[in-house]
Amino acid sequence: MGSWAYHQQHGHGESWPLCKHGKPCSIETTWGNLDPGRRFYRCRLSPAGKDCGFTKWLDDKFPEKATKHINSLLSSVECLEQEVENLQEEIDEFRHRYVINSHCAPRDTQSGGPRPRQVRRLVRHK
Repeated sequence: MGSWAYHQQHGHGESWPLCKHGKPCSIETTWGNLDPGRRFYRCRLSPAGKDCGFTKWLDDKFPEKATKHINSLLSSVECLEQEVENLQEEIDEFRHRYVINSHCAPRDTQSGGPRPRQVRRLVRHK
């Protein structure tokens, strides 16, 4: 299907909406608390700061219970992402603190070579 035909129709035989600039709209998804995951048409010049203000819903409104579940899942994802970020920072801090450079490694007095690295067990107390 050519791009002209794609912009003229989508799915249910409706015309693809044109914004106030007369250009085909883009499809975006809102992730706000009121309509998470709901798609809408928007002026494609919006990212350039020349938005004409045109918006039109593509999807029907989700049931209230579905919206609550989506928001709950999004909140869980945010918490998990923050936890991953915190753990990565903690790992980086431990690496920085406990790296033993080869030129600073203690030497084995009997053989003259470097001693095997000691295994350090880090325990997190709760």
